Amino acid sequence: MVADKLTHIDVEGNARMVDVTDKEVTRRTATAGCQV
Repeated sequence: MVADKLTHIDVEGNARMVDVTDKEVTRRTATAGCQV
């Protein structure tokens, strides 16, 4: 199941909060697109 691999998804598939206190700061860019 996906929940076995993702720390922010519980066993029922619901999103949950995770502690990111020790995680390094990273720069990310998101790009979205849509066509109607």
